[in-house]
Amino acid sequence: MKFKKMFLMMLLPLSAFSNNKIFFQCATENGSINLALVGENLKLTMKNNDSIFIEQSSKLLESKGFSYNYYSRYNTEYYRVTYSNNNMGYAIYKNYEDGQYNGGLQVTDLNVNKEYIYDCNKIHVDKLDKLLNVLECDKGSALGCID
Repeated sequence: MKFKKMFLMMLLPLSAFSNNKIFFQCATENGSINLALVGENLKLTMKNNDSIFIEQSSKLLESKGFSYNYYSRYNTEYYRVTYSNNNMGYAIYKNYEDGQYNGGLQVTDLNVNKEYIYDCNKIHVDKLDKLLNVLECDKGSALGCID
């Protein structure tokens, strides 16, 4: 699998990572959600009222780091980039259904299975699809994978 990732990284245009480091960014009711490549790390940040509320990062090609899921059918697409750490699950989501887009961050306390949803009011950067051929697919999710 590492060979596949390295091969895919070589195929991607360098500009996908050098000039366009932000893969997802949106404004929420009280702050912002950001997923960006910082050096070799993919970093998820959520700011609330100008203070950092959530900050998680992992090496881009690390097998226990971020993963993705994708589902598509006519007039519907679901993207997920997920990460788990310390019994907390994080999922940046982008959905398209019947001509409407929505996105945000779902945070799940895995100890008690309680979910918190932070919806985007406005999506500023949407390049999650650039990560789908680089990240490992979470094969345990019902949404599925590209391959």
